[in-house]
Amino acid sequence: MIYSFKTETPVICLTLDDGGDKKSVERALKILKQNNVKCIFFVIGKYLKLYPDLWRSAFEDGHQICNHTQNHKWLSELNNDEIRKEISQWEDSAKAVLGEKYVKKMKREFPYLRLPGSAGSKSKRVLGVVQEMGYTVIGWDVETYYAILRHYNLQTEPSEPIAQKVSEHVIKRAKSGSIILLHFNPYDTLKLEDTINGFFKKGLEIRLLSDINYQDTYDKGTSSNIPFYHELF
Repeated sequence: MIYSFKTETPVICLTLDDGGDKKSVERALKILKQNNVKCIFFVIGKYLKLYPDLWRSAFEDGHQICNHTQNHKWLSELNNDEIRKEISQWEDSAKAVLGEKYVKKMKREFPYLRLPGSAGSKSKRVLGVVQEMGYTVIGWDVETYYAILRHYNLQTEPSEPIAQKVSEHVIKRAKSGSIILLHFNPYDTLKLEDTINGFFKKGLEIRLLSDINYQDTYDKGTSSNIPFYHELF
């Protein structure tokens, strides 16, 4: 399980999860395209099928769309066959939206999976099944929910000031080798352009993980401080 990586160049990897909030996906795609930034999108399978044109557009823009399971169930609460089903059903959704050729390429060149809620990150059983299915689990070392969002009432407080806090936090915490976890929600995407510019001002380049030579140099990290996430949108 990769939480961050070691590199001789000042580079980070930006990832966005889930995909249920269409407006946030559209906003993120527009900003990323304007800034020529490529990301890994860990999209829930049911949202792949809900917004197929959006994800085809993301693929055409050069983003990598990777496995976040079909229904975002916590894998630690499933038996092995149920875990396999969640993973394989995502692949079926991806084939329906992006094509079988894309899924084969993904499994060969960037076989990444993010655990829903990070549930199972400490479980040899869960990680073993995921590995058996041909995937590398991708974690993170910078996130926004536990650091910022949980301190606000997201139902009543305005989004803009919270988004500003999110952007400032992510820029401050990002360092060479970081894997940044954002979600397709207003708080993580409203100030995404400011966040990207903040990375650039720090001299950090944003690249796809598969374009970085992290073999045998990644930081395995410790799963004890990885928070659990419910889907917000």
